[in-house]
Amino acid sequence: NVANCVACHADAKNTDINGAVTAIQVKYDTLKEGLTKIGLLDAEGAAVPGTYDEAHAFPLWVYGYIMEDGSMGVHNPKYANSLLDAAIAGLPTK
Repeated sequence: NVANCVACHADAKNTDINGAVTAIQVKYDTLKEGLTKIGLLDAEGAAVPGTYDEAHAFPLWVYGYIMEDGSMGVHNPKYANSLLDAAIAGLPTK
């Protein structure tokens, strides 16, 4: 809701203040691609059920957390970026 953004960002035209949502979307897409490549997400982007070690579970959790938030990080972009950066950096290759 842009009306809520205008309280702090008077010139806001949408919720993508300073390109924050766009940047988070790029990282989210990168994470999704990586999770799909290693078989933790199916072709529709749904988590593949299983028991995973921390190296696999953390990036999968971040993916679900950002998706379930529904704001693409608008509520706390610094936190969303930090989570995505850590998940992408630690993404296993298999």
